Amino acid sequence: MTELKSSPDQNQITLGPTTMAIARMKDEYYGARIMDEIEGEILVKEIPLELIQSLCKTYLCTYEGLRRATALVLGYEKKTPILIHSEEGIYTCPTLSPYAEDCIWLFPRHIKKLEKINSTETKVIFKNNNYITVPVSLHTLEKQIQRTAYCAFYMKG
Repeated sequence: MTELKSSPDQNQITLGPTTMAIARMKDEYYGARIMDEIEGEILVKEIPLELIQSLCKTYLCTYEGLRRATALVLGYEKKTPILIHSEEGIYTCPTLSPYAEDCIWLFPRHIKKLEKINSTETKVIFKNNNYITVPVSLHTLEKQIQRTAYCAFYMKG
């Protein structure tokens, strides 16, 4: 497993092309755990949706604007994939409702493979061999990643 770091200062956090996943922490102090290809695992105060919203703003867009546009054009109303920056390959998808405590945001470009644990859990293995367990079935997760890939394909024209 990777080294665990904490970053109480939001200005030190860099989300972007190397971000692999963002998961909610059930902790008094930390709101999320960021899995990053280079930095390893980082604990932060913000919750995942706040981090996604902040990442969108970094690229001069809003989470709500991207969510609405994707829902309108492609019809993905629930668990809407978010294409933050197509040229840098930054796109993400929630495993559950973005407002659910157990929602994990995955960045599919880093996924190596998925393994079924049981009917309600899937192990996501990243290209650097780190992994995270998500509370959704393999079928549901495959469908969500496929939708995200279609969004990325659509944006490339």
